[in-house]
Amino acid sequence: MKTSEMTQIAIISIVAIVMIYRLVKSGFLERLNSSAGLIRYNINSGNQTDLIYAPDYDPEWFSELSKKYSWVDFNDYDNKFWEYMYQLFDTLPKLANTSSEDALFAKCNRGQKVFWSVLAFTGDVDNGGVEQFFKNRPAFSVASLQAFKELNTEPLASDYEKCLNAFNNKENISNPANAIEEYFYKKEFKLELYKTVVEYIDEHIDQFVRK
Repeated sequence: MKTSEMTQIAIISIVAIVMIYRLVKSGFLERLNSSAGLIRYNINSGNQTDLIYAPDYDPEWFSELSKKYSWVDFNDYDNKFWEYMYQLFDTLPKLANTSSEDALFAKCNRGQKVFWSVLAFTGDVDNGGVEQFFKNRPAFSVASLQAFKELNTEPLASDYEKCLNAFNNKENISNPANAIEEYFYKKEFKLELYKTVVEYIDEHIDQFVRK
């Protein structure tokens, strides 16, 4: 093979590698695979550190929140976790001026992706159970597991992984789903889960508000 031909092959290979890298970083491949029923949203892909969309930091709001809520007097439906959802997550689509979950998820940083993935799971499970989550929100099936592992939410992470494996293998997920639901709706579990998420946000607050 001539030197010129080898050089051309090398250049083409480098260009291909760069293009694949850019597709992975943008989250395009995850979205493409999701539509094919394979890989879903992935908190490890796309933006990780940039704060692209976020509400402004309001020290008075955070101060009042800390005064109002205590984990000692925990209320399932009125607590810091829900206030963080209203202020730090629900505002994002308007700030991004988009209704596309694909576009917004790719732009969110790692902390925001973790929070969103937990919200996607808890929202559907609260409404209709674990099986409803897999039916309504399959795009978050992988990202939710990644979020649970990052938050170290045991036994939820391990039990959820069993559900995901069954789901991916097109098996009945009723047994592992029932195992989660045995404790998911209990106040003690909600307290620990919500507290864990809130502490994670507090520790990574620069990923959620613009100072």
